Amino acid sequence: MDAKAPALLRSPADIGQMARERRKALGLTIHQLSDLSGLSLGFIVDMEKGKATSAIGKVLHALGILGIDLAGTIR
Repeated sequence: MDAKAPALLRSPADIGQMARERRKALGLTIHQLSDLSGLSLGFIVDMEKGKATSAIGKVLHALGILGIDLAGTIR
């Protein structure tokens, strides 16, 4: 994903895709992200798969580790 162009994140799958692409761009394995974030390996896998039941607080924490900020836009 282009770091200069914001991406619309409209679904858990969009968030998971962005997280996976960023993790890979940083050269991190799923295990390394799990260790860095303190989140379980299963949670990271579910988040990257776009599982709709992932807890938003944990998702935001993992995204923060990856350097991804979410912004809201009123439409």
